[in-house]
This record gives sequence, structure tokens and C-alpha cells, in this order.
Amino acid sequence: VRKKLLKKPTRFAVIKEHTLDPTELASTESIANVLEDLTGQREHSRVRIYDNYEQALEASERGEVPALSDDDRQKIVANPVFGWTRPNNRGELVVVLIANRIPAGAERAAFMHEVGQHLGIEGVLSPEQITALAARISAWHEADDGSLESQLARRALARYAHGRAIGAYSDADLEVELLAYFLEEA
Repeated sequence: VRKKLLKKPTRFAVIKEHTLDPTELASTESIANVLEDLTGQREHSRVRIYDNYEQALEASERGEVPALSDDDRQKIVANPVFGWTRPNNRGELVVVLIANRIPAGAERAAFMHEVGQHLGIEGVLSPEQITALAARISAWHEADDGSLESQLARRALARYAHGRAIGAYSDADLEVELLAYFLEEA
């Protein structure tokens, strides 16, 4: 089962290029406050919050969060990954958020990226519907007409392109990450 789950893609989220060295960072407390504000709960079995990536990787080794491939572990160490989503041994998606890689004030956006998109939208929409939404976001990007949708789409695609450039994503990730970054930017 573990080998089968390791073959499933890990969905990574990286911070904005212009915030790679923020002076103030989120905390596990500030992220728990967002979780409570949005869900009414400070903790959730499918949302795990750690101070830093070392703690998150150790939790993966102990089996507290889903196992990661060696390649995924290297991406997390080498890139400004603030979170990821992986299936556990029951096939349920689990979100991991890393507080010291999230700028203070961006906790809600990080939460919406991982939980709203990867746990929410991907669990509700079919692959065809996701493709259709990604196409609509791409059309807004191409329109470049100053509308709010166009502005959000341009920022979302820039975020994906940054993640792709640093090796956090492959071409296969475009549609789901474009939706996640659009949701995060909104």
C-alpha cells in the first residue's frame, strides 16, 4: 500500500517569489486561529501544522503524516514549499502546512490554497470540470483586460510559473495548481 501511495502525486505550494525572505512569519498559533475561524475547530485530523519543514519531515518519518518519496523530500528542503497535500494510507488527502515558510498575514491564503483547492475542489469536481475551470482562468489571463478575474489569473499563472521554474511542479500540475493559486490570490 505504501509504495502505491508514494506513486500518487504530492501537491506542493510555494510562497510568492517576492516574499521569499519575509521579515515576519506565521506561527502554528496563527494558522490554528485561521483554521478555527474558517471551520470552528483549532485542529483537524486532515490538516497538520508544523513550525518548520524539519518537524514536518520528521512527522512523515514517524507516520504522523503521509509518507513522502525521496524526491518529494528533496523538493521540500530545496524550495520554499509552505505546504503539501498527500493521501494517507486510507486514501484520504492530508494537508501539511509549514508555519515558518508562510509570511505573517498570508495564513488564510495558504490555508485556502491547500484546503480549499486540494481537499475541497479536487474532491468535488471531476477532472473534466477542473480542466474547464483552468481553461476559463487561462482565458482571463489572455484577456489581460484589467478585470479582477484577469488580474487574479495573471498572478495565479505567475505563481505557477515560479513554482515550475524552481522544480516544485511539472507540466501535469498546471490545471490544479492554477486553480489553487487563483483561489489563493482571490
